[in-house]
Amino acid sequence: MNFNKIILIDFSLENNLFFILINKKIISKNFKNYNKTENIVDLFYKFIQKKKIKIDKSFSIIINVGPGNIVSIRNSIVIGKMISLIYQCNLLSFTNFELLIAKKYKKKKAIILLKNKNILIDLYNRKSVKLSKIRSIVGDRYKIDLSFDKEDVKSLILLNKFSKKIVPISYSTI
Repeated sequence: MNFNKIILIDFSLENNLFFILINKKIISKNFKNYNKTENIVDLFYKFIQKKKIKIDKSFSIIINVGPGNIVSIRNSIVIGKMISLIYQCNLLSFTNFELLIAKKYKKKKAIILLKNKNILIDLYNRKSVKLSKIRSIVGDRYKIDLSFDKEDVKSLILLNKFSKKIVPISYSTI
């Protein structure tokens, strides 16, 4: 698969991101602590207009499907599918499991901190569960910041573990 033109959308956690890769140049936009994810379409449109990016069918849209904030993930999927339908782009997904692998995270479990919940990710079983604050104090050694930058995007692309399955990851019991 050709990865010269990629739009990567990650609104699964609190660092809401658009990354656009065009011929090995990465342009990014971070919407830190942005709560109204139903406005993603407007944010994306303003972003590509400002950067003068012309989207066509040679782009691949890659969306983070979680686990994370389920409403934001669903809104990301909507914009990804919309772009894919309009421009006939490839639509793929990745998860926070792949992101941890791309970041070379060595432990078998990780705790992702969100504003109102903490999520325990079991990398070995590829499952996640929402934790109460009391349980999350016990797992301090697994806390991780899953924000990522341009180097992590390159590692993720090189990992090439994208899926055509575009479904939000819900919590499950471990």
